[in-house]
Amino acid sequence: MDRFLPRFRHTLIRLVAVGLLLVAGMGAASAIDWDSLSPQEQKQLKSFRDRWDELPAERQEKVLKGLQRWNQLEPAQKARAKERFQDWRKLSPEQKQRMRKAFRQFRDLSPEERQLLMHKFHQYQRMDPARRQALKEKWQRMSPEERRAFKEKRRQKLEEKARRLKEPR
Repeated sequence: MDRFLPRFRHTLIRLVAVGLLLVAGMGAASAIDWDSLSPQEQKQLKSFRDRWDELPAERQEKVLKGLQRWNQLEPAQKARAKERFQDWRKLSPEQKQRMRKAFRQFRDLSPEERQLLMHKFHQYQRMDPARRQALKEKWQRMSPEERRAFKEKRRQKLEEKARRLKEPR
């Protein structure tokens, strides 16, 4: 499972965002009339037909933009996203909650911190599998206190690097 989570985190973030848009609450009058959608858009958004006018205008626009982005994906990208969504559905509620928390934490980082974190993630992905396994085992041997201390130290290093990136040269 540990190998699985990083693999689909990026797509999961997109799917969660789209999912949140799709199940959005009720709101004011719609900015986009259902009949103004193309027949193809209406077909793809048919599950929204009965409640489209109840969605806030902002939600309608975001759903429509999400659909347009989806339609621009290559077939292989769509297949991968569908597979990852199915994987998401198999996660326990606790695992989903951890993923949502991680997404919120990532979203709340500064652009520089996100960039550094993604760089570190890509470095990890390129790492020799034996080295990754050794790191995983080391992490699993740590006590909760050691893990918290490690996370705090990494967070501080990340913030410091992000500050240096912001500084004019």
